[in-house]
Amino acid sequence: MVAVMPQLALGAYYREVKGEYVQVEPDFMTQDEILLVISQFIDAAVMVVGGFRSVQAMEEVLSGSRIELLCLSRPLLREPDLPNRMKECTDVVSRCISCNGCYSSPAHRCIFRGREHT
Repeated sequence: MVAVMPQLALGAYYREVKGEYVQVEPDFMTQDEILLVISQFIDAAVMVVGGFRSVQAMEEVLSGSRIELLCLSRPLLREPDLPNRMKECTDVVSRCISCNGCYSSPAHRCIFRGREHT
């Protein structure tokens, strides 16, 4: 099995703009395009982690490539109940903004978790 982090392959990064994190990606290839290329040239099960925030995006990758497994990391730090919510309603989108604040916090906790008003 091969694990791929598409953001690293694409050089995606996040920049703070007026107090909010905005994703900045190069425009020469989309994440989906890079996943498709990788899955075509690897003769092994491919597992992808990173950037998935909706059921629709996950289903598109799984149905449109040889990728067999998807992982969620930061979204689960923000919303541990996210898989259950997505199972109940496929329109649910993660609140994770991929700011990477969780990686610099004690115990890798989301710095926004519990601050949002629902």
